[in-house]
Order: sequence, then C-alpha cells, then structure tokens
Amino acid sequence: MKRIGVLTESSIVYNKIRLLLRGECEVDRLREGDGLDGYALVLADVGIAPEGSVTLGDGGDIPLPFRHEDILAVVGNAESGPDDYVLLGGDGRHAEISGRRVRLTEVEYKLLARLIRADGLVSREELLESVWGEGFDAGVVNVYVYYLRKKLEKDGKKVIISSRGEGYGIDEKYRRKG
Repeated sequence: MKRIGVLTESSIVYNKIRLLLRGECEVDRLREGDGLDGYALVLADVGIAPEGSVTLGDGGDIPLPFRHEDILAVVGNAESGPDDYVLLGGDGRHAEISGRRVRLTEVEYKLLARLIRADGLVSREELLESVWGEGFDAGVVNVYVYYLRKKLEKDGKKVIISSRGEGYGIDEKYRRKG
C-alpha cells in the first residue's frame, strides 16, 4: 500500500485527503522538519512545501479547494516507494511486510524464509523437503502457501507468486534491495 505524507497546518485539508484515500493509501500527517523518506508522495501546503512535493493551495500544483479527481490522479501516478518489501523477523515468529508486522507459526516462518532465500521459483518438492522433511504429502505445501498468502497479501498485494509445475516464489518487487 502506498504511503502518502500530508504536510499541512490545516486539519481540514489533512482529514479530507485521509478520508478520500481511505483503503487506497496509508496517509500520515507530517509537520515541518519531519523526515520524508519512505513516502511514495508528499502533498504539502504552498508555503511550507519541501522540494519534490506536490503543492496544495493558490499558485500550487493543486489549487484549493481541490477536486477529488485531482488528488486521485496525483496519487495514482505516484510510484510505490520503498515500503514494498518482505523481511523476516529475527525471532523466528514474525515477518514484516511494508511496515506491517505479521505473526507466523514456526512452519510458516520456515516456508517464508526458504522462499525469500531463493533467487527464483522453488519447486513444491524442494519446499516439502527443506521445510517439512520426509513423510509429508505435497498438498501440505499448498495449504501453508495459502496460510502465508492470507497473512501477507492484504490490500490487494500479490507477494507470493506461483507457476503451475514450476513452484512458488516471492515477487521481485517485494525483495528489499541493498
């Protein structure tokens, strides 16, 4: 989910944008001096707009009172920022996806760890052997991938990819770079 920052002194403007984008974006209210890293887009009042932000107000990119279509168009064109990622927690019991902490069972954690370590797709047989060992039916992989998808893939995100006959993997855009 895109993270949008709103740098404004007006509670009315912030709340209007927050309500408009509810369910589509995570909207944070910013104050002067706040860091802007991690936001796909920053909407700011004309008088306090930092470089690279979209300005709100007379003489700005979006004049006030703004139209909903104007905000939606700007937000729709903003790229998802560095918030799209999946990381494993160090405790063996949770993962973090785009800033949201997700509790996992031990098996879900092992499965996710194996998918993250892979450079591409991992076959069902390979997953079965590395996560469960011998004595399990291959159907257990499908069940646990389903569980992981339910926990990780909120807000329409497609984190775990699959290819019939080839296996499962983590979508490249959720792999943290660097």
